[in-house]
Amino acid sequence: MSVYLNKRGVPRQEYSQEIMSRLMGKARDIVKVTLRSMPSLQPAENSMLVFDILKQHFSEVTYSSMPLADFYNLLPLAGESPMDYWIRLNKVVDVADECLRRHGRNIEDPSHKVTMMLVKHCPDPALACVLKCKTAEKWTANEIQEHLVEHQREARTMSQAKSHRPKNIGVHAQTSATESVTANNTTDPKTMWLPSSPQTESVCIQSLIGLLNRVLEQTAQTAAVMPPSRGPAAIVQNRCRVCQSAEHSTTAHCRQANLCMGCYKSGHWKRECQQRRPRINAQPQSAQAQPTPELGGVSLN
Repeated sequence: MSVYLNKRGVPRQEYSQEIMSRLMGKARDIVKVTLRSMPSLQPAENSMLVFDILKQHFSEVTYSSMPLADFYNLLPLAGESPMDYWIRLNKVVDVADECLRRHGRNIEDPSHKVTMMLVKHCPDPALACVLKCKTAEKWTANEIQEHLVEHQREARTMSQAKSHRPKNIGVHAQTSATESVTANNTTDPKTMWLPSSPQTESVCIQSLIGLLNRVLEQTAQTAAVMPPSRGPAAIVQNRCRVCQSAEHSTTAHCRQANLCMGCYKSGHWKRECQQRRPRINAQPQSAQAQPTPELGGVSLN
């Protein structure tokens, strides 16, 4: 508005009238009521009077009756950076100086007060240690500004380095560690790296499940291809009864050497063997017994 008035060439005593002609709605009503209620105010003599009334009602900064107390009670917010706190201190000290000027007073050295507040309440621990190397009175606003710019540059460099770091490095380390554990058949927990974030944990769990499924499939395929294991009893039973060799069966040996399958001797066949053991009849005697005729030759059946 000040730039507009200067470009239009409006005389200073007519500033208030020009500003009032541009106001609308609640802003116009508040200025009119304030000037009517306080006749001592002379907007024609003080061109900034209308701006002061508007700032008191519509500014984001609270204009208090104790501006210096508001400034000294200004503490860093949670997660606020030193640069943001420095900017907020400078804004509040400007408001406090403006409020004091309305009462005919002012702040002698606003930059020095802002510097002392930052040194006392620096939100960053690393920067606070640097600022504690000398007393707050010996710091100047220029030195504080240089330290803040350097600290902001270092923080940006560290954030860029973290963003360029591969996100799946924990997954690769977990997979390689799991493969080495499976190959060596060991379960040493020291070789496993536990991720920290929930997203990385879910990815690692999925990769472990896939690896275990792969191992189970390979085990099942190997078991299907390999013949069933033969114990010592089966090997002894399959040995040749003539020469006790495991390379061929008894039947093959007898056929090749024309031996008897009953006594394993030559000169006759199994059906002519005199040493052939009689076949055991497993049929029960009750089934072989025939009914005897009784009572005049009548069969009981």
